[in-house]
Amino acid sequence: ALTLDAENRKAFLYRDSEVNYGSKNIKAHTLNMDYNASIIDAQLGTDSTGKEFGIPVFKEGKENYEAKQIRYNYKTRKGQVKEIITKQGDAVV
Repeated sequence: ALTLDAENRKAFLYRDSEVNYGSKNIKAHTLNMDYNASIIDAQLGTDSTGKEFGIPVFKEGKENYEAKQIRYNYKTRKGQVKEIITKQGDAVV
């Protein structure tokens, strides 16, 4: 589902959302995009029992990062993550 706020230049994507930006890809249950600030905010969902789903995934080239929340500025190409999970070689960090 998609909701647009044209006046404030924001978009809200729900339920298995995905955005591609050049070689970068962000997937999550919910994606909030602020075009004024050039920010994509990716968040997971929780069901009525507290089970998490739609964990945000940020892909850049061969690198994949999973986290409970990802905030990415596509203009500065910098991001913030909360509770990151990443795989390096055979290890999960």
